Amino acid sequence: LDPYSRESLRLASVIGREFAQRILEQISSSKDQLAGSLEDLKLLELIQQIRVMPEAEYMFKHVITQEVTYETLLLQKRKELHGLVGMAMEELYQDRIEEQVNLLYRHFSLAENWQKAAEYGRKSANRAYRLGQFQEAVSMFENTYTCLLQLPKNQTRQENIVDLQLEMVWPLHFLGQQDRALKICKQIESVANDLKDPVRICRVDHAYGLTYFFINQYAQTERYFLKILQHSQKSEMDELIQAVKFALATNYLSIGHWKEAADLYSEVIYILETRGNQGVYFEDSPFLAYPHMCHHLGYIRALQGRVNETKKLIQKGYTPALEQLCNLQSRAYCCLWHSAISDLIGEDYGALDRVNKVLEIAEETDSPIICYLCYAAKGNALIATKQFKAAEEILKKSLLCIEGTTHRRYLEAVYYNLVRVSLELGVWDEAERYYQDALPLVKLNPDRESSRFDFLKGRLLTSSDSPDFGNARLFFEKSIQADETSGAVVQAAQTKYYLAQMLAQEGEIERSRDILSDLRDMFENWVIPFWQSKCDQALD
Repeated sequence: LDPYSRESLRLASVIGREFAQRILEQISSSKDQLAGSLEDLKLLELIQQIRVMPEAEYMFKHVITQEVTYETLLLQKRKELHGLVGMAMEELYQDRIEEQVNLLYRHFSLAENWQKAAEYGRKSANRAYRLGQFQEAVSMFENTYTCLLQLPKNQTRQENIVDLQLEMVWPLHFLGQQDRALKICKQIESVANDLKDPVRICRVDHAYGLTYFFINQYAQTERYFLKILQHSQKSEMDELIQAVKFALATNYLSIGHWKEAADLYSEVIYILETRGNQGVYFEDSPFLAYPHMCHHLGYIRALQGRVNETKKLIQKGYTPALEQLCNLQSRAYCCLWHSAISDLIGEDYGALDRVNKVLEIAEETDSPIICYLCYAAKGNALIATKQFKAAEEILKKSLLCIEGTTHRRYLEAVYYNLVRVSLELGVWDEAERYYQDALPLVKLNPDRESSRFDFLKGRLLTSSDSPDFGNARLFFEKSIQADETSGAVVQAAQTKYYLAQMLAQEGEIERSRDILSDLRDMFENWVIPFWQSKCDQALD
């Protein structure tokens, strides 16, 4: 090879197996001879042109050619050239730098320009996260952390370490690695405290609260969130305060404290609507809060018999514009609560079609948690449309997704539904087994789940080969009292329906009919036609 072709080949080997002519021109000391060199290298079949538009790009025909050429460069020269390539890319691709962050990280890390490597590594990690490539995101966050450790220990570096690891917590959650997320919280807690930075201390507490939330430790979650609200009065923390109120409301939703949850959701929804921030993500949260809160509050209103309000909230939170802004995580959770509403009121209401669309995308990710949520959502929607066998299969599939993880969020609801579909399919032994499997989870969240599983126990006792009506009545009445006390009047009424059916089996026909007649009027008033129809059929 002539000297010009040799230099071009070496420079190209630094750029990568594929390389753009513009980058090569930017770093070459023989720009006038470059076009001829590339033609010579093509004739020698060392490289081939792979693209003409929007710019000329080439590729080494054989990867071994690139590797051998690269190895001829001294280490110091490689570092220098990688730095030049990185700077050339920054200059030439300013209008589409987001597409280049992976390569920029690679070149600046090989150049040992740790500041730039950390900057682009973090951007690359967040890009992978947004694309649902959660393991890739974690790996890149880890690489970026290593780059930061190469920098002098000062306040800026320590702040960047806290910020970076707070971002890393989320892909770990969606990989079901809550134990690692908790370990990271403990690591950065001491760093944030050393910085004496009240905002970052509160952000670490937020991450702690969310991590405990995903493993059903709701008391710990509440403690961290209330701590933030008690100590965060500064105006620069307003966004964090709203994010914490959203998270605290979701914690209350999860433990069946419906009024507390509804009050907080209503407050934050009003603030976002007043400010026109329905399409804004909170810092340190992977969710688009507004549609989440509309769906969550919609579920609470359905429990309270305010179904018309529920449907208005779903319409507000599920618009084409918001769906376009929602990431996959938000879409999965919103589907879950849409389908839970569908199951509660006994009508599809568009839930099944919505779930299927999101599930198609979820199955392409490496997140067992997002797939689990979508399968659980589809189970809800299939129950609502009375496809019980299909619901059973998809709910079993959801359990397989999180096998071996520490994720516990919504798990008791999956078991609850498996008991229900097993009873509908007449498989009593299966229903009893799922009920027993769920009991340890019920003990983690007795405020919400005890009433639901008391209801299931009543159904199991009335559905066995040797019905125990006396004890079933006690469980039904206990469930009804708990639901009515909490304000979940629709669930209480649904339990009363099964109590009325049991009374009819015992021969208490008049009492059964009186209950069913009252229930029919309630369901009509609440605009829940499916359950109104069930009562009419039972009365007939």
